[in-house]
Amino acid sequence: MTVDPGSITLWLHRLQSGDVDAAHQLWSRYYPKLVQTASKYLKGSTDPAIEGEDVAQSAFQSFYRSALAGEYLEVGNREELWKLLVIFAIKRIKRHRSTEECQVRPLVSTAAQDDDLSLADLRTPQAEAQMADLLEHLLNLLDREDPSGELRRIGVLYLEDQPPREIAKQLQRRTTTILQKLRLITILWEQCEEL
Repeated sequence: MTVDPGSITLWLHRLQSGDVDAAHQLWSRYYPKLVQTASKYLKGSTDPAIEGEDVAQSAFQSFYRSALAGEYLEVGNREELWKLLVIFAIKRIKRHRSTEECQVRPLVSTAAQDDDLSLADLRTPQAEAQMADLLEHLLNLLDREDPSGELRRIGVLYLEDQPPREIAKQLQRRTTTILQKLRLITILWEQCEEL
């Protein structure tokens, strides 16, 4: 069976072996359509910091890195490739929206920032309410990442000073799995701190 030199399957195989021309071929074929699709998903977004072009570029970067790493070898036709690119684009949009939502009110008022904070300052009803809001926001981030609620359970146990081995025992999971999930939780929460 001969493969058409313009076929997606051939370009995918060539891309996986590092062929730059194949990357250009896939880019020129799918980039405009992916920009349009991403722009539709972004409709109604009030954030000018992200546009369809940004999402499409990010999706292609993720796809190229994955393909070069030998992932997605089962992608064998244009429909599967298109679905994969759209998934990468949607993930990029979700990441942007979750970091956009990380903007929560400050933990302490600006007047309190000028003074030295003490533990007594953090025991006021206002500070306790802000801490509760912050905690709920951070846990909601975990729920959006993992609707099953497992990340939330792991996060709560960890905040209660449970060691990873104990969390693994309670949730009947491997310790390495818990450590990986804790790393993901840390990354998600650090994204909020950076804003």
